[in-house]
Amino acid sequence: MALTHRAFLFDSQAFREKAAPLVAALDSGTARPLFEVALQALSQADQDRWILSEYGSSLFDIHKLNFVGLPLKEPVEERLENPSRIDSEDIGYWFLLVFSTFLRRHIGIGVDFSILGWALSKLGWKPKTVRLLFDGTPTSVLLKSTSQRQPRLLSGLEPYWFWIRPSHSQGGGGWLSKAQISELRDRLQLAGEPLRNFDPERFGDRWGLMPITVPDGQYDYLKRLHAAYERANQMLAVAQQENSDLYMLRTYT
Repeated sequence: MALTHRAFLFDSQAFREKAAPLVAALDSGTARPLFEVALQALSQADQDRWILSEYGSSLFDIHKLNFVGLPLKEPVEERLENPSRIDSEDIGYWFLLVFSTFLRRHIGIGVDFSILGWALSKLGWKPKTVRLLFDGTPTSVLLKSTSQRQPRLLSGLEPYWFWIRPSHSQGGGGWLSKAQISELRDRLQLAGEPLRNFDPERFGDRWGLMPITVPDGQYDYLKRLHAAYERANQMLAVAQQENSDLYMLRTYT
């Protein structure tokens, strides 16, 4: 399976406003408001074409099933008034249902994002800037502004705000604000000429464990670099045209 960069247009402000009272209710000791809003999102979702269904997530009856579709160990009504009895993964899944209603239109850089990242680093981009282009700011900060970067491997001990993640995602995804999108697009446009004139010999004869033939394979990598660059530009341009934020993730497809 190939690791692929995906993105969606995303209304972060509307999600924050929707999520804030749900987080406050959880903090005060009840999960019922979140459960009811998640139920509403579930009822309105297209069962056959849910926007996150391509990324490992499925729609489950949260009255009876947990985040992976297994039967609940106790009736949900016994859990709603005491969130400490609800697994973090289940609360995260309920938030994911709500979160999905603020996503639209699939865009993204595709399978060759890592080639673009490598080349940008060769042009002097700092690792944190490359990471921002591909991963954005952790989604968890939309619920808890002080949360740390989302762990790549989660256990049930992690707080629920790290569990807003499609099942097949690496890391869990992140988002870009309109200001970040504008800044990154300006940076990418400045990198356009150096990338168009990138010397294919710089790819060498190996990409990780994969051999690169010389020179044909090097020119193939150059072609893939140019394509990834154009897709990254298009992703940011579409977000700007739509006056939208972006939600991004890496998934195995």
